[in-house]
Amino acid sequence: MATYSLCSVFRQPIILRPMFLNLEASFLGTVRVVGWLGLMFGTFAYNHYLKKMRLRTILMLAHVGFSFMNLLNIALVARTNVAFGISDKIMVLCGSAFQ
Repeated sequence: MATYSLCSVFRQPIILRPMFLNLEASFLGTVRVVGWLGLMFGTFAYNHYLKKMRLRTILMLAHVGFSFMNLLNIALVARTNVAFGISDKIMVLCGSAFQ
């Protein structure tokens, strides 16, 4: 069931995917702002804590984090978050902040 749901969503153009979750345009604007704030925080964290770390370690951590975020996106599209009582808005907002 979840595989069919994923396939049907990813066949749609990327502009129609937010409509699958029934999110308002104003909320999507808020998600963009939160995403930019996450980007600013990531830049700050790099400049203060990660500059002396080896690049190989940073890239490994980035890839592990990106893989985890992709799993959260799959859980969102498969609607697994609803089974755990997490709303779509919270998943999208947190996903945007950490990605």
